[in-house]
Amino acid sequence: MTSFSRRTVLTGAAAALAGLTDVVRVSAAAAGPVRIKNVQIFPIEIPIPREELEMGKYARNTFYEVETDAGVRGYCFDRGTEYRQLDHIRAVLSGKDLFAIEDHLKAGLAQWGGLEQALWDAIGKVAGQPVHRLLGGAKSLLKVYLTCVWRGKADQSQVDYKSQAEMALKIKKAGFTGIKIRSWRPNPIADADACGEIRAAVGPDFSIMVDRTADLNGLWDYATGLRVARALEKHNVAWLEEPFARADFASPARLAREVDIAISGGERFQGLDPYRECLSLGTYDILQPDVVICGGILTVRKIAAMGEAFH
Repeated sequence: MTSFSRRTVLTGAAAALAGLTDVVRVSAAAAGPVRIKNVQIFPIEIPIPREELEMGKYARNTFYEVETDAGVRGYCFDRGTEYRQLDHIRAVLSGKDLFAIEDHLKAGLAQWGGLEQALWDAIGKVAGQPVHRLLGGAKSLLKVYLTCVWRGKADQSQVDYKSQAEMALKIKKAGFTGIKIRSWRPNPIADADACGEIRAAVGPDFSIMVDRTADLNGLWDYATGLRVARALEKHNVAWLEEPFARADFASPARLAREVDIAISGGERFQGLDPYRECLSLGTYDILQPDVVICGGILTVRKIAAMGEAFH
């Protein structure tokens, strides 16, 4: 494992973020003063089948609208933000400079990652540029995979391997480049066997990922995680996601050192601190921040800069 000093991390992150800050500053100067005029929250109830409700599926989403004094509005989805927080949100943002994302994060915006994305939506419209370009990104297209969860028992034990393979083939024909499945069966080696069936159906160039989802369905001990990871390697599975508890930074690091399959995680972390811990300890080969939960687009960009310093 390559050794990294604190100075290396800070220098790499600072260099990456300096260019980002310059781009946003230039865009703000070109646009002139733009103030946040109002924020609206629209709770949306999405009807879903009762069996999925019983499995704990989300039925409520939140839709944000950010209005500016330039007549531009920004929009984005969140999940779980309550309407009663609206007065507090308005107190943080009303009358403030639209482009001052860093100041807004320090004032509390980081707890509403979906709202932060709505601000970026408005910034992109004011600047006349896609947000990915404002962030310094060169790509306009990304590869996309589909996470597939079958109806019925949460542990997926009612689904036969053939059905999973047929679904993967449908997903491939629809243009996706990969599929991710849960590893929730009582015998997790069965999920590795399912990946073998999927691989036989989709061929070598289609990605297969497996998600244990950490604490949501009982924790694996280390021996189980190691056994499953090695079984998945036989079928060229791209990564094993969150095989242990989310607060356990050491076990995934140990597993990553002992196997070839990539170990990934981090979707429920908020802010930078847990990602710094992951990078320092070598917890994950792939960091997976959720753009809403972690604090928003700028926070994801910071996490990416930290990750770049660790290669």
